[in-house]
Amino acid sequence: MSHRHIVSSVLALLVGVAALAACGDQNDPGYWVGKLDDAVYRRQAIEQIGRLYGNALSKNGGNRQAAPVKAIADTTIGPLVETYRGHAEDNQNRIRIVQLLKDMRDPRAMPALLAALDFTPDINEEGAAAAAEAIALIQPPQVAAIPKLGEAYGRINGARGIDNRLRISFIRALAMMNDRAAVPHLVRIMETESESQTYIINFLAASKIGEFRDPSSVAPLILAMFRCRVEQNGINKLDGAAVASLVRIGRPALQPLIDTLQGRNAEALATTRRCMEQVRRRIPDAPNEPEAEVTRLAGYAIGQLGFAEGIAPLRAFLADPKPSTRLAAAVSLASIGRSPELFDAISPIYVRCPADATEAQQARCFADERMRGQLLVALRRLNDARAIPVFQRIAQDADEDIQNRGLAFQGLVYLGGADALPLAQAAIAAEERRGDDAIMTESFRELLPILELTRSCNTVACWVGKLADRDAKVVRKAAHMLVLTAGNESAAAVTGLVANLGHSNEEARVEILYALDALSPRGNAAAVARIDELERTEEGRAIWEHTKPNMLQTRARLAARAGGS
Repeated sequence: MSHRHIVSSVLALLVGVAALAACGDQNDPGYWVGKLDDAVYRRQAIEQIGRLYGNALSKNGGNRQAAPVKAIADTTIGPLVETYRGHAEDNQNRIRIVQLLKDMRDPRAMPALLAALDFTPDINEEGAAAAAEAIALIQPPQVAAIPKLGEAYGRINGARGIDNRLRISFIRALAMMNDRAAVPHLVRIMETESESQTYIINFLAASKIGEFRDPSSVAPLILAMFRCRVEQNGINKLDGAAVASLVRIGRPALQPLIDTLQGRNAEALATTRRCMEQVRRRIPDAPNEPEAEVTRLAGYAIGQLGFAEGIAPLRAFLADPKPSTRLAAAVSLASIGRSPELFDAISPIYVRCPADATEAQQARCFADERMRGQLLVALRRLNDARAIPVFQRIAQDADEDIQNRGLAFQGLVYLGGADALPLAQAAIAAEERRGDDAIMTESFRELLPILELTRSCNTVACWVGKLADRDAKVVRKAAHMLVLTAGNESAAAVTGLVANLGHSNEEARVEILYALDALSPRGNAAAVARIDELERTEEGRAIWEHTKPNMLQTRARLAARAGGS
């Protein structure tokens, strides 16, 4: 047969196929169901069913329970599942079926979706990832899929993009099950130490565990706080995600954390030692005080939990011989809440060491400027106006570290009302009198207009309006003033804070988070939802990554309070 005759025959065949396809009502899903078993038409049939379903869904406002949408699902889901299960050789069309079933979100698709989890590496991982994503969307949660998801996760052994997509899809599906049977699987993923599994995956698993509020996960989460892995990109830790999950679990985590704080958790100490050994192999002069690190992190977690029962155990460490331990206790206490008692406990420990301090003096003061700086921030977080004269004294102390003088003046400005203006002006005048030795005059003057806002802005509505200001300093002032003055108008203040959680400046965002925390003693569903939205839309962006620890922990606190913990 000549080449021309072959071409003519092929064209004739294609014309015939097209003619056959044209027969019947192509807007009838049943018509395409009849073609699913035919390898020639299968792809077209799947695509056309998807077209019909998508059009119906769009016309009915996304309502999958609307009669026209449901009718298409009723007609097609069963045959699609059977086609998936009956044609293992047709990998590409099986992926298309899973993607279509994912859009339908129907429990009747589960036999195909579970079968898709039995993936073969390098062949059909895409289908398995799509199946996990589909399972996560189906309501009610398909808890029967939990063992299958856990078993399938164990077969991932690579470090390619598709391997990480599989991991993320499986973790999210497990998290959506809303059943504590998923917790052991997530704990196993969190604890996995493998070169093929980047620590981002461990972090994701740790952050999801708290959503189940399962007390059985408290012990592994506490150990996760002290885990680390030294990789080419640096030292990766799970403490932020683990603490956020412990906060979400709430009260059941308190006593185990107090036990850890007080040295009754040998596993935590051993885990910390292993972490520090890893770090010192990379950085020989890195700190090597595992006991102090256990105290610091356990205290930090207790502070984030925010229960009054954590105050006494933490206060005991304010007299610790190690300045770093005293500082950690003070910062943690400042996180628990606002009260005169906390200010009275923390403020006296701010003591700057003189240049010629004796060893005995050094046991009572903070020689490290950075420690004093952290303590100043902690005092400001208490939102207690009694800190203002303390801040003025430190700001005017010419022997104090420059950075800390700046932090002290910030505290004066952010906490002060109009009556603090003379104190700020006195600090500026004292600096100017130093003549050539004056080094803070300009930085103090730059902040004065922020404090001067209190002359004209003295209502909650005014400060709420300033939360959207492009100047981050104005936003930070507004957040502090809302905490100090909201009173009976706290609902309006909280609404404004939630609306501005997506501010483009990192420092402004963090200040808004602290204000929300202070003004939401019973939780805040709107803030939790807004942080969820920011996580979805900003994941991977610098501003999210930099503020993520604050975001996750504040979200956990607000969610736990709403749940009655």
